[in-house]
Amino acid sequence: MFKKILTSLMVLALVCSVSLGQPNIGTAYHEIQIVDEMGENVTDITSVAIYGAGGTTESTIYAGRNKTLAMTNPVTTSSTNTTLSNGYMSWWGPGNYDFSITDGTNTHTNSGHRDRTNSEGRIMFPSFLQSISSTTYTDAQTITLGTGADWVINAGTTDDLLTFTPATDGAVFRVGLSAGTKSADLQWYTASGVGLLISESANTLGITGLTTSINASSNYDTSINTGTSTGAVSIGSSTSGAWLIDGTSTGTINADDSIAVTVSAGTIGIAATGGDITIDGTDSSVIIRGTEEAADAVLITADGTAGGVHIDSGTGDITLDSGDDIFLEANTGTGDVISVINTKGTSTSSIVVTSTVGGIDLDSALSTHITSSEETGDAIYIYASGTAGGVDITSGTGDIALVSTDDITLTTATAAGDQIYLLNSNGTADDAIYLAATAGGITLNAAAGSVDIEAVGGTDGDIGINAGDDMTITAAGDLTFTITGAMVLPNDILLRAVVAVSSAEVLDLADTPKSIIASPAGTDLTIEFVRATIALDYGTAAYAEASAPDDLVFRYTDGSGAIVSGLVDATGFATATADSIVFVGPTVASAAGAAVASVAVTEAASTDQALVLHNTGADWITGDSPLVVIVYYRLHTTAELGL
Repeated sequence: MFKKILTSLMVLALVCSVSLGQPNIGTAYHEIQIVDEMGENVTDITSVAIYGAGGTTESTIYAGRNKTLAMTNPVTTSSTNTTLSNGYMSWWGPGNYDFSITDGTNTHTNSGHRDRTNSEGRIMFPSFLQSISSTTYTDAQTITLGTGADWVINAGTTDDLLTFTPATDGAVFRVGLSAGTKSADLQWYTASGVGLLISESANTLGITGLTTSINASSNYDTSINTGTSTGAVSIGSSTSGAWLIDGTSTGTINADDSIAVTVSAGTIGIAATGGDITIDGTDSSVIIRGTEEAADAVLITADGTAGGVHIDSGTGDITLDSGDDIFLEANTGTGDVISVINTKGTSTSSIVVTSTVGGIDLDSALSTHITSSEETGDAIYIYASGTAGGVDITSGTGDIALVSTDDITLTTATAAGDQIYLLNSNGTADDAIYLAATAGGITLNAAAGSVDIEAVGGTDGDIGINAGDDMTITAAGDLTFTITGAMVLPNDILLRAVVAVSSAEVLDLADTPKSIIASPAGTDLTIEFVRATIALDYGTAAYAEASAPDDLVFRYTDGSGAIVSGLVDATGFATATADSIVFVGPTVASAAGAAVASVAVTEAASTDQALVLHNTGADWITGDSPLVVIVYYRLHTTAELGL
């Protein structure tokens, strides 16, 4: 069957001017008859709009020439004073007019809205009101377009065959007008829907539901986006199936700007069988990046039995940069090694391992050797250049040995307060830090500061200094021993204690003796009082005895302990009105002016007891002069005394 391919709308406009004795009405009588291409009335027209001349403004029209029966405009089959029936209507109105016709679904307007006049005859024009009229052609019929048979549309004798034949080679088949002035969609349907779509609104060409071949089995070139085109080219998408670019000869991917190969899942594989793969960035950088949250987000592997990985740069640096760990690993054979070799560098730092914000760990299941054969003082150089950076050498349960055939020097020289610090935070032995010279001496020399040897923490904080021969301690200034516990010395060592006593404490010595040497409790030590010097720094008022004799003595323990010194007569010392000194010996007197003697003290009353300064009478009054007490004493152990 010959398919209907064209519908025509034929408009017969019979225009005549009728005055009928009313020349001032200014109207003309008009008729429109709408027919199809076969001359038959189109009966399903639902509305006709009559416009005034030169536009689309609906005109005022009448069903009678006396203007008493105004018609609703647009005119429908049921509007007021309608004359529209079976595709025919008539009216009285202006001589020039325009129109629009619809069947309720499709609308046709006069092209360009050119005025129609009362002198025009029948008008026939193409219409897209497909539901208004239809035409059926039988097989083996043709439609010729153009006066010179430019195109022939041939239904042929074969079912479902439609042929468009141009009269000459190179004829143009155009849909729409150039530059988008009159554009149109092209839709080609297959069993699965629109197989080919050229969309005028989106400016796209789409092929869907079709197995598509471009230049298949031919030797012609295929160009996509060549020449001066600046549009993007896309092959595949995140939802498309597999795609393949394959060739038997050389292939080139070239862009004046960036080239991105992206997959949302799966892998990107570049394989060369029997040949090399070269990624060459001439005057450009080559960046390989993997953002997957995986340990092998970027993996460079040489799977060959003897294949290796070679990274080579010109005169620039090679940088391995990671937000986490960087591993250099050799694990395919027992004899494999990781070698960092500089065969050309001649500087003293030709191989530099640097961490600017963190540490550097050299970790091995076996030994780690750093070896240099250069004949220089810094053949092996370990340096932390950060403002607060340090160098930490830590071992497990084994030793750390610094061995040299010459000197070993620990030097810190970058700031005035820097230290060389030897710390054993885990060792509990008495010799947790052990400095030994088996064939020579040990010298601790501080040219401009002090030498501190300190042990902290519990009963394991001992420091032992042992000399196989003489030991000499030389101080250009003071030699100070500060001891919070017991000090064990030979019995011929004379010690000194210097204690300040305020005037308030002096006025209360009868009730509250002043501690001069603290008790060495728990050490089985006895303090031997040797002698003392007491200096009075006169203030503004002398002391007075409340009830003489109110003398001073040194005792064990407290105000009731055994007296170990001679008496200091308050008369002349307490009552002095100038700076004064009194010397106190070890012989004991029970009262002022009494005979002196050596008085026995029990072991219990003397061992682990403090030494205090006490007023044997009543508190002095009125004075305001402080005292300085200097006591010379020795320490004796009960074992030494045989007790």
